[in-house]
Amino acid sequence: MTLLHSSITHLDLGKPEHVNSGSSALSLMVDIVRPHLPHIESLSLPSMMIRQTNDRDHALIQLAAFAHLRVMRLQNVEKYPLWTTATVTMIASFPKLRELEANFGFPADVRSSLHEKKIPMGFFELRKLTLVATPPDIAAFLDATDPPCLDSLTMVVSERRTAPVGRVYLSTEDLERFYPLIPRCIRRIELFLTQFHSPYARHPSLDLSASRLLHPVLRDLDTLREISVSVEHAAAGITDEDMRELCATWPNLTHFEFVRWHGSLSSASYYTTLPRFSTMLDFIRAHPHLVHLALPTLCVAGIPDVGTTVTAFPHVRHLRIGRLVRGTPLVPLAIALDSAFPNLDLGSVAATQVGSLSCSEEDEEDDGYSQQSDRDDDTVTVECELILRAALLALQTSRRSQPRVCKMTDGRTPALS
Repeated sequence: MTLLHSSITHLDLGKPEHVNSGSSALSLMVDIVRPHLPHIESLSLPSMMIRQTNDRDHALIQLAAFAHLRVMRLQNVEKYPLWTTATVTMIASFPKLRELEANFGFPADVRSSLHEKKIPMGFFELRKLTLVATPPDIAAFLDATDPPCLDSLTMVVSERRTAPVGRVYLSTEDLERFYPLIPRCIRRIELFLTQFHSPYARHPSLDLSASRLLHPVLRDLDTLREISVSVEHAAAGITDEDMRELCATWPNLTHFEFVRWHGSLSSASYYTTLPRFSTMLDFIRAHPHLVHLALPTLCVAGIPDVGTTVTAFPHVRHLRIGRLVRGTPLVPLAIALDSAFPNLDLGSVAATQVGSLSCSEEDEEDDGYSQQSDRDDDTVTVECELILRAALLALQTSRRSQPRVCKMTDGRTPALS
């Protein structure tokens, strides 16, 4: 009797919390699964499934059983002895591998070895790569492998990984290690910076602004179509000047995100440099293929008055503005957005629920970067995303229920009045 039917092609092997990596129960699990590997194309597994001893050679022997996979996710495999030069070489040689996700960490000697001598060329079929590691380890992996046909690269960097004990900081220079090593053929890139909150403090000079995170190397990649930068628990932002400079980049861009989760946006002076409504429209005009746009916030100044003609961009289907500066005129903003983006996919009206009609202030008490002493009351951002979405839904529903006049603007683009 078989426990896995031959029609099963994806297998996700989790490890129960009470099972130790060297236990007989885990060994039994491995023995049960191994005979069924030939018909498994996609496999997610924790490191303990292939690392039961401290013998590197034994780990490689177990790893070889997965050479036929198309999708491989190595979860929580950040400890030794698995990650060696031989390990990377073996995975790169898997002939059918199209998607790889690796949560890993290199010993110092392995990292140096990977930089000094590249492994034999491999990853010929790899299209999607996700690396969860420190910047030096990500740089070492990319430097050694250089996947020739990679379409999508996701890099997840957590400061906690760089500071397991004591006050070890993540610097801007660390983040910039991997940019020059990104394959030139890349079409989609995601960068996640997570868990920057206490007790692991950031480097005093850590710069998470768009001008640094959207590195000049990235701006030179004309092949890029999707860009996503997400920062959690840190001061980060994109300015009006940044948006204007980016108008000259990425001619085929379809997806752009620069978002920030939790924590303050920056010092009080940053609020005077936020992207203006007109600059956002200029950015979209410069990227005629753009479908998805997400920004952390908009400047309170420059929002068109009700009745102002606004150029329409019907190709934009998804828009997200994370927070609004207190004092932002919500109704004029909603009307201007509805006019500029008449075809937004806002979901179902029936599925929209707003629990409160009041906007809530962002929580800056525990993020470690509060600078409220430097701010006036009108520079505190508020959570209005649900209310703004509800207003856009109402406007969209009303507009679609009765025809509106379409007239031409001076840019020869239809504008709804």
